[in-house]
Amino acid sequence: MDGVSAHRRWGRLDVTPLQIARARRSLDAVITIYPPGTTKAESRALAVHGAGTQWIGWITATLLFLTASAAFGLWPGGICVALMLLAVWTVAAVTTDSVRRRSRVVRARFTPQSSLGDERFSAIASALDDLDQRRDRDPVSYELEWGRIFNQLTP
Repeated sequence: MDGVSAHRRWGRLDVTPLQIARARRSLDAVITIYPPGTTKAESRALAVHGAGTQWIGWITATLLFLTASAAFGLWPGGICVALMLLAVWTVAAVTTDSVRRRSRVVRARFTPQSSLGDERFSAIASALDDLDQRRDRDPVSYELEWGRIFNQLTP
């Protein structure tokens, strides 16, 4: 995945960027499971909020800043983009606060010598993968299975 989040209906999977993992000789993986019933709009807002703390978000912000600065001047363009990004991120943070607080997180660290949290992480990842692979599920059974996986994890 090379460090880019994979967003799904149930949540997201974040993996350490490959370059950083090679330098540290370890790979961190995080599964964030949203509470069942999370809407598509909330999922999109969560993705926007999460981008503010990831490499892709910072790269996008930098490109927007450079483009606006070139078009409108350093201060007017830069301030305009900074305020716009701050407003978007703040709205996303405020609208998703409840969902983020109720979400469950599973972490694992993989190194050449060992794996911390590997068994639990693998079991949850496998269950979520099965949830996404089965196309014959109706929305109600999908939500029920999502809820079962979610409730296995302690807050």
